[in-house]
Amino acid sequence: DSLADAGQFPDTAGPRGSTLRFTNRVGPTYQDGSGEAFNLNSSTLIGRMLGVPAGDLAASTSPVNAALGAPDG
Repeated sequence: DSLADAGQFPDTAGPRGSTLRFTNRVGPTYQDGSGEAFNLNSSTLIGRMLGVPAGDLAASTSPVNAALGAPDG
C-alpha cells in the first residue's frame, strides 16, 4: 500500500538502513531514547495484529533494502 511503499528513498538523516517516510515519525534524529515520536505505520500495525509475517509487510521495492542485501516485501 502507499504507506508501506513510502519508504522508497534513503533517509540520510535517520539511522543506517532507514527509509524516508512522512507518516510514522518526527525528527530530527529518529533515534530511540531521543524523546522524538516515532512508530510503525498503520498498515504494519494492522498486519501484525492479523498475523501477517513481518517480511510480507515491507515495502515492495526499496532501493535501501537492495543496498543492504535485504529482501523486498
